[in-house]
Amino acid sequence: MRLKHVKTVTSRGKKYYYFNTGQKVQGKAVYSRLPDPASESFFTTYAAMKAGRTKRANAKSYMTVAKLINLYEKSDRFNALSSSSQKGYLIALTKVNHNFGNAPADDLQPSDVTLFMDEHAATPGSANMVKSVIGAMYKWGRKREHTIAKPVEAVDKLSVSEHEPWPEPLLERALLSDNDRVRLAVHLLYFTGQRIGDVVRMRWADINGGYIHVIQQKTGLELQVPIHSRLQLELDQTPRKGFNIIGRFTGAPIGPQPIRIAIKKFAGNFVPHGLRKNAVIALLEAGCSEDEVGGITGQGPQMVRHYSKGISKRRLGDAAILKWEKKV
Repeated sequence: MRLKHVKTVTSRGKKYYYFNTGQKVQGKAVYSRLPDPASESFFTTYAAMKAGRTKRANAKSYMTVAKLINLYEKSDRFNALSSSSQKGYLIALTKVNHNFGNAPADDLQPSDVTLFMDEHAATPGSANMVKSVIGAMYKWGRKREHTIAKPVEAVDKLSVSEHEPWPEPLLERALLSDNDRVRLAVHLLYFTGQRIGDVVRMRWADINGGYIHVIQQKTGLELQVPIHSRLQLELDQTPRKGFNIIGRFTGAPIGPQPIRIAIKKFAGNFVPHGLRKNAVIALLEAGCSEDEVGGITGQGPQMVRHYSKGISKRRLGDAAILKWEKKV
């Protein structure tokens, strides 16, 4: 007897019949035991299992990448992300939908993602984000049994060049620049050690008692950043045109991109995020501990150490001697 999706196993001279359900667990097909062919229930059970397999196959063919994206965007997992993370995910998911949306979710392969990565090698950060989002979505989808695919398994990230700290002469020129927007932005970025997205959201009302209150967009971490004396001087001479410390010339709020453009015109290949490294290095060279640095930048000790490349050992030694002499 030869029936579709049925395999036989012989044990101790007796044949047993198993039906391939079409499902897989950890890549292995799932089989269900059928009754003995001589029994009245055999063909009834076989017909029911075959109908169930067909129903599941139809459901799987309907589960496209676009459908999976739609379900993921409605999920608790997605809604638990911070607002800034959601924005980044939505940008990446739009790219996923554009490139793979019509494909069955189970058909997306690591080779497809690798090809996408190679085609977008000119923007490695963005390509890596797409890979990460696909991985997060499919991990969620597998737990919900919407898919069995692992499309980012063994797919390597593209290498991304580090954001270098600014050379000290360039940093000092920026802090003394005649360009009001550049000068204020660099003061805020450097002396608070925050990301540009958090800097453009800073309000005058966030200043109280010598501190700037910051809730980081990326992490949700709440900080009270002490205002450096040089930053205070810059704030004292800055006209208050709106609610935000730095904004449009009309006083309206501004996004990060116009600030990035203004800084690029001034600093060339050096980007705003490099000033976050400058801040970490300056704090460490002043003798601050990793925890003290993190109290300002919001970073953990491991990230502080990562950002500390290029630190001057001589300045660290000078700071250490000063602390030592104070104890004598």
